[in-house]
Amino acid sequence: MALTSKTTFYYLVLSIFFFIFAVNANNKLHLPALQVSKQETATNLRADFAKIFSFGQKRLLSSLLWSQTLLGADIDHYKTRDLNSWLFLRFKTIIALEPEFYMSYLVGGQYLSIIKDDLDGASYLYRKAMEKYPNDYSINYHAGFHFLYEAKDLTQAKIAYTRLSTVPDIQKKFPLLPKILARIDADSSGDDENALKILTQAYLELPDKHPLKNAYLKAIKKRGGQIPLNNH
Repeated sequence: MALTSKTTFYYLVLSIFFFIFAVNANNKLHLPALQVSKQETATNLRADFAKIFSFGQKRLLSSLLWSQTLLGADIDHYKTRDLNSWLFLRFKTIIALEPEFYMSYLVGGQYLSIIKDDLDGASYLYRKAMEKYPNDYSINYHAGFHFLYEAKDLTQAKIAYTRLSTVPDIQKKFPLLPKILARIDADSSGDDENALKILTQAYLELPDKHPLKNAYLKAIKKRGGQIPLNNH
């Protein structure tokens, strides 16, 4: 049955009313925001599968994954110690595809350790990095910091910092290194004698007006050591 002009008018008015009502209700209705963590939504390709499906383009695929990872990286802490954070798995896949991907080790280790608080994931990356780049200053510097202050792994920290001690002009780049090595020796083995030798040698090698001279002297005295009078 055909609608009369009057009925059509009523339908039009009714439609406009419901439209205005819906818009007004939508503006006043505050629905809770739905937040889903990156850990729950991230997709990771297993490293062994990634190698197979890269079709020989491992460097290209690792670069694409690296770019995507940087763009999507979150800052939520991951404290579950199961090596299953999405960001760790992504870095693990990247270095499996391209073992010489230097920035993935360096940036990945720092991001997992400091920002994500994924200490086990960072330790894994830093161990791999120290195997691949055993004499690299930045790798050993950041790995040493992670293992000493974050992971509390004195063995790995000593390896990293000992390697740093062989770097030319390390006294200028990292004047606190002998003090750190002495602390590691004392804390790990109770070897105060060796710690004192390291601290004393570092103290004697510093120029008289060096700002760390007094700090080393205090560390030596704290361990019961003494400095020859002609070096005061």
